[in-house]
Amino acid sequence: MTLLYLASVLGEEHQCVYKDFSWERFERKDVAKLIDAIDLVIVECDSVTLKRSTNIHNGEQLIRAIKEVNPKLPIICVGKDIALFPRAISGASVCCVGEPEKVIERVIKSLLNEDFEMLKHTTGLYVAANGKAFCTGKAELIEDLDTLPFPCRTLLPKSLEFGVGYKSALIETSRGCEARCIFCQRRGWSEGRFRPHSVDYVLKEFDLLHKHGYKNIWITDDNFSFHLSRAKQILALLGDRGLTKGMKIALSSWANVDKEFLQIAKYAGVSIVSFGVESANKEILKFYKKHINLKTLKELVEYADSLGLYCVGNFIIGAPMESEKTINETFLFAEETPFDQVNVKILNYIAGSLLFEGLPSRFKNERTVFACKENGLNNFGLEDLKKKIWEFKKKFYDNRKMKIAKKISLHGPPFFENLKGSSRYHR
Repeated sequence: MTLLYLASVLGEEHQCVYKDFSWERFERKDVAKLIDAIDLVIVECDSVTLKRSTNIHNGEQLIRAIKEVNPKLPIICVGKDIALFPRAISGASVCCVGEPEKVIERVIKSLLNEDFEMLKHTTGLYVAANGKAFCTGKAELIEDLDTLPFPCRTLLPKSLEFGVGYKSALIETSRGCEARCIFCQRRGWSEGRFRPHSVDYVLKEFDLLHKHGYKNIWITDDNFSFHLSRAKQILALLGDRGLTKGMKIALSSWANVDKEFLQIAKYAGVSIVSFGVESANKEILKFYKKHINLKTLKELVEYADSLGLYCVGNFIIGAPMESEKTINETFLFAEETPFDQVNVKILNYIAGSLLFEGLPSRFKNERTVFACKENGLNNFGLEDLKKKIWEFKKKFYDNRKMKIAKKISLHGPPFFENLKGSSRYHR
C-alpha cells in the first residue's frame, strides 16, 4: 500500500511505474531494461512478520542490481523495517524513517536537483552524501490522514489485482492501535497511536472501489473495531448507501465487540471477521495484556456463525509460563468455538514490540526471536511447538469439513474466487 500511496502523491508531476517482486519474477535483465527510462527508484523494505528477512534481503539485492546498471541513479528506501531500525542502507541515496508520503515530494525534488541543503531541513531521513551518511532528526507521523490521496491502484498488474480471478483490493481506514498487546510490533512504527481517516473519506474510497468493479475487499487496519462506534458508523453507512453491494469484505477485529457490530457488519457485506484471541488461559492473557472475556467471545462467534459470517480465530502458543495444560486449554477453546479457520503461531519476540525490548542483549541484533527452549524463553523445543500446531490444525480442519461445506452452501463462499470445487478459505 505504501508505494501506491506514494504514486498518488507524485502522480500529477511524475510518471510512476510499479513493480512488485514479491509477486513478479525478479530478473536482472528486466531491471536493467526498466531503469533505462527512469530518473529515480523507490524501494520498499517492508517488515511484516511473514518472510521478513527474505523481504529485506530482496530489497538489498534489488538496490545492488540497480547500482550495477546505473551507479548514479538516485534510490530512496521506505518501509516499516527502516522505521524499526533507522539507518542508511548501502546504495540508497535517502532512507525515509517515518511515513514517506509526508516528505517524498521534497526528497525527490532535492535528489533530482542535487540540493542536499534542502534534505538537511527535512526531518526523518538518513541521507548519503559525499561518502558519508547523516540523520536529519526524528520522523513525524502524518496527523491528518485525510490529506493523503487514495492509493493509485491502477498501477497494479492485472495478475496481482485479479489474483483469485476477481478484482480485489486492500483498503486502509486507519493507522495504528492504542491497545497494549506486548507481542505487537506495530507500536514500533505508529508510536502506539490510533489515527483514523474521517468517515466521509472512507465512504468516498469505497464508492470509488464500487464504481471500478472491485469484488473482494480486505480492510488492512491494525484493529478496525478499536473505536467501535466509528466502525459501526462506517459499516452502517456503507450498507445504507449500497457502496458495498456485490462485494465481500474481510476485516480484523479485537474481541471487544458486540452483537450489534456483527449485525451491521453482515448488513454492510462483511463476510470474514478475524478475531485476535491468542490464548484461553487467563494468566497468559494477562501476560499478553489482552483483556478478553472468553465466555462473551464464544457467544459472539456463535452469533456471527448464525449470521453466516466466517470467523477466524488467531492464537499464540509459547508464552514463558506456557505448559501442556495451557496449550490444551487454548486448543480446546478453539475447537469448541465455531471458528471456520484458525491461525496458530509460535510466540515471536518481534522488533518494535514490548516483548522484544525485554530480550537479553545477545538478541538485540535480531529482528525476530521465536519463543522456545533453545532461546531460553520457555520449556518447549521449537520443533515440538511446530508439531503441536500441525497436529492441532489437522484435527481442527478434519472436524470442520462438513461444517464449512454446509456454510458455503447456505451463505456462499467467504470471498469471490474463480476456482472449481470448494473454497480454499479453510486451507
